[in-house]
Amino acid sequence: MELRTARGIPDRHSITLSCVGEIDHQTWEAFCQAIIDCARPSRITAVVLDLSGVTFIDSGGIRAVIAARRALEVDGVSIHVGRSTPRVRQLFEATGLTPYFPPLDTHPRPRRKAN
Repeated sequence: MELRTARGIPDRHSITLSCVGEIDHQTWEAFCQAIIDCARPSRITAVVLDLSGVTFIDSGGIRAVIAARRALEVDGVSIHVGRSTPRVRQLFEATGLTPYFPPLDTHPRPRRKAN
């Protein structure tokens, strides 16, 4: 498993964690810790997971994102699944987790004109 981070654009308070490879019973703890570490102790309010390079994911991957969500929600940090493979999407949908890891709206909302 290979992990890379990148600051969120245009939102400077988000960070993207890209994962390439397998997330399973052998790698889930490292993946969970990477999610937590990229959000702490900075001013990050959202972690976006790019799982488009994941070649295999099992219950260990689910365990990792749930544990990271629980650890970070006390700090006000949300976790979102951005890009992913059909297999990852299918696993999140089958386990009912999709609503807990929604895509992050990176498009700024139009500002209202002052009267």
